[in-house]
Amino acid sequence: MSNYSTAAVFLITAGCLFLLYSLLTGRKICREVIPEMQPRWNMLVSLMAFFICGYILVAYTLLSRPTYPLPLLTGSIFLAGSLFVYLVIDVQHFVVDPRTRT
Repeated sequence: MSNYSTAAVFLITAGCLFLLYSLLTGRKICREVIPEMQPRWNMLVSLMAFFICGYILVAYTLLSRPTYPLPLLTGSIFLAGSLFVYLVIDVQHFVVDPRTRT
């Protein structure tokens, strides 16, 4: 394995640990928010779990070199990342501007 792959696996592992902590925190928040916000928080927590799986798959791909197309995997993770950012902004808008509550 090259030095670049080793560094990438280290960075992926560190990112995965941050995501795992965020996932656990998000689950606690999800139980405490008002009922209207629970579906949004459930989606955020689900996306965090998806990211953790994606990070693990990328690390596995770097370590083992299977024939799985890495660009397809990373593209899926990036797409989900943009959805995650959109949902975080949506949740924050809901919290900051109470007039948006339905």
